[in-house]
Order: sequence, then structure tokens, then C-alpha cells
Amino acid sequence: MLFIKGHGYQVVADGENECGNAYYSQAAACGFCGNEDYPSWEDADFSSFGYFFPGAPPANADDTTTGALALLADAMIDQAPAVDDNSNIPAVFTYIGQFIDHDITANTDRNTSFSNIDIKTITPLNRADIIANIANLRTGRLDLDSLYGGAAVQGAFAKKFTISGLLRHPVFKAKLRIGKDTTIPGQVQTPPDDPARDLLRLGRILQDGTLSEDDILALPKDLREQFTDGDGKVNPRRAVIGDDRNDENLAVAQVHLAMARFHNVVIDHSNSIGGPGGDTSEEAFEFARQQVRWQYQWLILNDYLPRVCDPDVVANTIRDGAPVYSEFFKANGGDTNRLPMPLEFSVAGFRFGHTMARADYDWNRFFGRNGDILPRATFQQLFQFTGNGDMRGAPTLPSNWPADWSRMADDNPPFPDRFTRKIDTRLSPPLLNMANAPNGIHARLKHLAERNLRRGLLLNIPSAQACLDGFRNAGVDLPALSRNDLEAGPGGAVLTDTNLIDQVPLWYYVLREAEVQRDGKSLGSLGSRIVSETLIGLAVCDPASYWNTKGTGPDNRWHPQDNVRPKNEVINSFAKLLKASGVL
Repeated sequence: MLFIKGHGYQVVADGENECGNAYYSQAAACGFCGNEDYPSWEDADFSSFGYFFPGAPPANADDTTTGALALLADAMIDQAPAVDDNSNIPAVFTYIGQFIDHDITANTDRNTSFSNIDIKTITPLNRADIIANIANLRTGRLDLDSLYGGAAVQGAFAKKFTISGLLRHPVFKAKLRIGKDTTIPGQVQTPPDDPARDLLRLGRILQDGTLSEDDILALPKDLREQFTDGDGKVNPRRAVIGDDRNDENLAVAQVHLAMARFHNVVIDHSNSIGGPGGDTSEEAFEFARQQVRWQYQWLILNDYLPRVCDPDVVANTIRDGAPVYSEFFKANGGDTNRLPMPLEFSVAGFRFGHTMARADYDWNRFFGRNGDILPRATFQQLFQFTGNGDMRGAPTLPSNWPADWSRMADDNPPFPDRFTRKIDTRLSPPLLNMANAPNGIHARLKHLAERNLRRGLLLNIPSAQACLDGFRNAGVDLPALSRNDLEAGPGGAVLTDTNLIDQVPLWYYVLREAEVQRDGKSLGSLGSRIVSETLIGLAVCDPASYWNTKGTGPDNRWHPQDNVRPKNEVINSFAKLLKASGVL
């Protein structure tokens, strides 16, 4: 269980506010109370970050580089979106990607006294120091701890939700507890007889007495502030989930909800596949959790990755068993309980989803095309209808705001704006001024593109050219963009006029490569290999994953045909999982 407000806020290991902005301690993020000792850095059983290519040339930076990154970031914001700026990836996959990210990483985008990007001039840190001083608060495994409440290290307050079972239904204890929406007369999303369309929120926990306001107000200040409003009053809208980042926008919150509902569906049908049956026992819970994890892992490798990556790169990486990640895993300790996370992935490669986000969505029949209220749901509204927004005064999600996934999970929609934006070097204008991020001393933390570029420089992420060399040395030869390809992009003039053209920031290159090689319809070769190596590698190196479990699929592995079939369909796509969950 992690208690983290949202992106852009500082989690400070030593509890000191050296950044002059909103912050809280790492102990609070892990749910430690004032009456228990937070383990020392050396003793805490955190997961690790590392580098695929630790021997790559260090990032080249001088006094002008930080300014150059600001110019490059500004060049990436769409001022006039292209008419043809739609991929062929259903819009839901933007937020499935965000859900995956929150499941496996937490901390690289947190400022600390060690890694603060809110400074005038960024100087790359030493890679050995970075590895020693930055830890992953997640286990690194594809184990759905953001759903079930796990974390690498947990304090007593976090354990109230996991071990004491506050995330679980009070009667049907094998099931996850789900919240209800707030009925708006005449504006109820279909089906009207299904009110379980919101995350579990603090108000419901307080109402049944399993947790009290006094319990919240007695917490240490920086942990208490995760549950209170600006006036110090307990916030009943605060989501009670394994990772509060999954409620920072409504789209990822609705993905999280679907996964929770799917767990409960598996409980209801587990006896059909030899499960223990019943909905109250710990045995039933554990059986369903394992099936849901395997289903999730299989869908990432077989539905998500072939959509967002070059399918040939994914197939080759699966065929070879993710050899680069496997070597990285061995070089970083080989602990199967705490899988290491490559920084080339978490700080650069996997941030491609930012360019897929739209400024507004054809959300549902109230806030969508021919909508009863508005023709679109704006990006800002998706942040408003969460626990950190005001829900327009409603205690839970209003009944006219649940997602209509039929508009965002269809492979053949009638309107192209139901796909994601292309994966390219142009970001939607709302990402220039992120609603849920603090401003920062230098007024740049709300600018998502610059935040990504600053963090990549500070954490000494190898350049794109260095990564291509690293893969080549590992026996994976990938085509490189030409100088002309780089100069022709939106940031080409900045790259040319600075020292960046021969050491292109990896995040920018991954987006430009998708633009050039794949017309923005998926990642290009380098981006695809970084992302597929990591996500496939997490399955390959986890002995408890579907990859290493016997079943009826290819290579005698577990397959969705071994799982429940609640709609009499094998759940071989995320769309079918949404359908099985009853939200599509």
C-alpha cells in the first residue's frame, strides 16, 4: 500500500523540505506511523533501479543544456494539432499503460534531497550514486500490488488496509471492496442497475466504523495530509486503493475499477476451473488473485505490447526470452521477489504514453459525441472527478461520469478520435500545464515534457545513440534514425543548435523514432525493444508468473483458456476483460 498524492510532488527520504514545494517523507508514502521506526536505507527491503547500459558514455551537459531542454520541451507542445493525429490504438490503452507503470514503479519521478529537478541548472548525477540512492517503492513484479495493496516496504498504517483487510469486502472477504457512484437524477450511466462504478472511498470506510476520523487525524503530519483537505479536514473522497496515483485521473481510476471488478468475477466463477469456490475464505482470495495476475501478465505480453510496439520486435523478444533484461536481472542481484527496473525504461522508454493522451475524450453519452451535457470530456475534467478533485461536490463519482468503454476500447470505432493520439513528438496542450502538479520554484514542474527531459538528464540516462550501441553489443542490431530524420522533427532546430544532436535525449528520440519509422502508429525499433525487453523480462524472470506456469497454451504455458469464462469467452484481450468485468 502506497500513499502518494500524484506526479510532481516530492517524496523526501530524510523528511527535509529542500525543494521548497509540496513534499512528504518516504516513511509516510510507505504508511509508517510516528510510533514505529522506519527502516534505515540500508535495511529497507526496497527494489532497485539500474541501467541496461551502465557503461554507456555519461550524459554530456554544460551550462546551456538545461535551457536547451526547455526549448526542446516547448517545441514538443502541439500549438495546432494535426488533422491526422490519430493512431489505430483504442484510447483505453493510454491508461492501461499508466496502470501498468504504477504497478511496477514508484519513485523515479519523485524529487528528493538527492534527485531534485526543480533547480536552475541540471547537472547529471553519477550513475553509481543514483543506483545507491534511488529505490523502487514497488516490488518491480507484475503482481498487481497497486490493486491488492502490496509494496516493497509497508508500515503499520499500510498494513491496516492489506493485512487487516480494509480493501476487502467486510462480508464476502475473498472479494475486493468497490465503491458506489452518486446518483444524478435522470443521468445514470448504463446499465442503470449497476451502481458499483466508483473506487472504494474513505467516506465509506469511515461510515462503517472500520476506520475513524480520529484514526486519520492522529497520523503523523505528512501521512495525515494524504487524507485531508487544505483546511485539515478529512477528505471522504480520497480513494482507498493500493496506490493513490490510480485516482489522479478518472480514466486510470476506471481501469483500476475494472481490474477490481474482474477479481470479484473470478471469485464468482472460480469453481468452474477447479478453484475452492465460495467468497469468504482466504484460500478463495489467493486463488483468484493468482488467476487475475496471470491474466493481466498474459494480456500485457499478448495484447498491450503488440499494439504499442512494433509487433515483430515483440515477437523476437518473446522468442529470445528477453535476453537483455535477463542479463540485467542477473547483474542486479537476481532477486525474484524484487525485480530490478532499468532506468532507460522507467525514465524514458515507457513515458511514450504521455504523447498518446488526448486533450478531450468522447467519454460517454453525457460527455461525448452528441452528449446530453457536453460534446467532450476535457482532460482537466478527468482530474476533477477524482478524490483529489472536488467531484462537483458529490461524495463519490457522479452517475453521469463512469466511462463508456465501448467508445474507447473498440478496434474499429466509427470515429478516429476514439483512438489514442499518435506516438510522436507532439504533446497535447494540457500537458504544458498539468492540473495535478505543483508549480515549482522555477515554474517548470507543471510542464510534463520539460519534467521528463530534466529528469532524464539528472539521472544520467544514456543517450539514444548510446542505447543503440548497447543493444548492438548485446547482439541486438537496431536501425538508427539519420541526422536528417532528427533535424526534420519539431525539435530538430534545438538539437542542431545545441550539443544534443549527437547525444539525443532518449525519451525524445523514442518519440521521434515512432514518428519516422511507424508514422506514430506504434513505437519504433529502439523504443519497442526497451519496452518489450523490460515487460517481457519481468514475466520471464518471475518464477510465479504465467510464463513459468504450466498450462494449455504454447510452450505448455498458462493461457487465458485456463482461466474463467464468465461471458463464455476466452479473455484474450483487454476489451474482453472489460466485458467480463461488466463495464463494457
